Order: sequence, then structure tokens, then C-alpha cells
Amino acid sequence: FSLSTDQGKTFHVPKGMYLGITHAVPHFDGTLYTDPPASVFAPERFHMKHPSPALDPYTFTTFSQGRHACPGQSMALHLVKFVVVSMMANFEMTPVGKI
Repeated sequence: FSLSTDQGKTFHVPKGMYLGITHAVPHFDGTLYTDPPASVFAPERFHMKHPSPALDPYTFTTFSQGRHACPGQSMALHLVKFVVVSMMANFEMTPVGKI
């Protein structure tokens, strides 16, 4: 079969060829994450108070989308919140460095 890009470039995939698709590529796309750049760890870009066009659910694909979406997505997101709250309740945390 053949694959075509948005720019019209076509690639032929021979029969029997293994084709791997990574979810990581869009997460480092400089055209989606510009300020700060995609290479910078900036969790605030995902906060609802700072909406970003990069928050399209089909751009950030950690859990995939549609009928191939991870069935544990909701549980995983709730578990992360639970772990953070548990750590805050059971440990004293002190900022390190300049805030």
C-alpha cells in the first residue's frame, strides 16, 4: 500500500514490511508547542487556565484516541492525582532553588 503526507509526498510500503508508528513524535513537534518550545518541560501548558491549541486530544496521544483508546485512561489519570495528594498529605515538601 501507499502512504501520502499532507505535502503530497507518497511512500510505498511493500507487502510484508513492518510499519511502526510512535506516539512520541507529536509530543516534541515544535510547530505545536512553541512557547515554551517542545523540548522544555512545562507542565503548565496543559493547565486549563492556559488553553493551548496543542491541547487537541488528537495531538497529545499518550493514551491514544477513538476506538483504540486505552481503556485505563481515566483510571490512570485519577491514580496520578491520588498519588500526588497522598504524597502531599504524608510528606513535608520544601521548594529547592529559586521560585
